[in-house]
Amino acid sequence: MMNQQQHGFLESVVQGSLFTHYFLSEGVQQTPEYQQSDAQALTALLEEFQERYCTLHAAQAPDEADTEDDLIEPILDRLGFQARSRQKTPRQAASDRPDFLLFPDAESKRRAQRDRSNQYQYGVAILEAKRFGRPLDSR
Repeated sequence: MMNQQQHGFLESVVQGSLFTHYFLSEGVQQTPEYQQSDAQALTALLEEFQERYCTLHAAQAPDEADTEDDLIEPILDRLGFQARSRQKTPRQAASDRPDFLLFPDAESKRRAQRDRSNQYQYGVAILEAKRFGRPLDSR
């Protein structure tokens, strides 16, 4: 179960209604992946993420590139997503392509690079990054 400080942190970072507070604070704990995880390792990981978040939060108006570099990329590394592909550069204007395509392993990433027209079939998730503090459930 989440301690009071962690619950307070979650309350401060959840914006909009993309995910319910219940799912993020309690519902996720019902998943098999969570139940098979080491509680101490998860606590340490959450504390690390909380520190990164607070550091970025204290920065002067971080933009999308800052958020990707200082928060998202390090978190993806810690979650084991070294096999990923940046889908666009920060200089590109808004496009229909998400920011990242996440792969389960390096071989899947290689397959996607060889088969660009079908690259999404090799990924396990797409990730769209936004500037720090931007609501995610509105246009």
